[in-house]
Amino acid sequence: MHKLPSEASIRALFRNIRRLWLGKSLSRCQLSPAPQIVPHLKFTYGLRVSTRRLDNPRFWEINPEGMRSPTRYAATRGLAYRMLDSGRQNGMLEAKTAALEQIGTPQWTDSEVERYLRTGEYDSFFIGWPGSNLADIATRASQRLRSALLTETLRRSRGSESVSRLPVDLHAWRSEKLKPMVDGIFDPSERATVIRLLSDNVVFVTRSNLQKILLTERWLSTAWDVANIFLESVKAPTLSGQPCNIVGLSQETRCYVSMVYFDETDPFADFVVHEAAHVFHNSRRVACGLAASARTDYILNIDYRMRETFAYACEAWSRISSAAHRRDDRKALILQHADRGLPSDDRVNHDEYLDVLFDAARAHNGWQRIAKRCEPRQRASKSFQSAVD
Repeated sequence: MHKLPSEASIRALFRNIRRLWLGKSLSRCQLSPAPQIVPHLKFTYGLRVSTRRLDNPRFWEINPEGMRSPTRYAATRGLAYRMLDSGRQNGMLEAKTAALEQIGTPQWTDSEVERYLRTGEYDSFFIGWPGSNLADIATRASQRLRSALLTETLRRSRGSESVSRLPVDLHAWRSEKLKPMVDGIFDPSERATVIRLLSDNVVFVTRSNLQKILLTERWLSTAWDVANIFLESVKAPTLSGQPCNIVGLSQETRCYVSMVYFDETDPFADFVVHEAAHVFHNSRRVACGLAASARTDYILNIDYRMRETFAYACEAWSRISSAAHRRDDRKALILQHADRGLPSDDRVNHDEYLDVLFDAARAHNGWQRIAKRCEPRQRASKSFQSAVD
């Protein structure tokens, strides 16, 4: 059993928490008769802290009995977690208490903004940010982070522009690009809806739409990634100072794609198709205007473990099927793909990935075969070598 901090340390800890966040002074606390399995600490103001998982000493929960608002509960929870964890393990309670008193100051807020710009990380509870209630705090903190992200991204990219240009009729280009995949996988009654969904949600990140994306994207972490996609596309320094190596990402139905797409020289790469394929397992059928299915709530029923294999297979098959129509020619291209280099993604088993492509080459409808092979409980047992033979 993990040893709890001393009663004196706990008393000092919560005295500071109460003083800073609840405006009260905690005069006394007492340990309840602790069971052997789950020890409890009870305090005069109705706060209970318990270790729920003895195998994980970093897991602490604060029960908000008598807490006056969700905001203060969230703040207290985050503060107590950090204080108890460090105080119990390292005896650094005093140092943490000093750091605690800095939370909420203008200097601390500026440091949180800098941390987000540098790493993309932020406290989703927005503990210590100014505001009158939970919603106001979240709104103001989010606006501050988004504004700083936009300002810094524009500053870093000043004087840099992408040499690539978008197609004149981008909507028609996207529809034509994605039509073979949609026609191959979906029934005729669903194709128009799926094409419209994908065409409206494949977004190339450019300077003209950057502000709208960064200020309206639902997730701050995604906005940070999009900012780095743009910076790399114009060959400007990324926010972290390290290459992000992201050329596209999908968020629910939305796909963000870098302008370096138009500079890609790999004959088997097409990350517009790749990101569009992810939409099929990210989006629910009814929400997208499709009829409900008894088999799955999502557009396609793709095994979680096979999601990247599915997206990479769709990407490669879009190139292979458009370049060759005979079965033997398609198999030759798959072997060429294997020689040039397969996806450098740990989530993709190369033997399984190639087996899916060879199975698609043998099938009358390669797209449907890929989708079928990536469904739950439909994994193939063949090896790459047997597929080649």
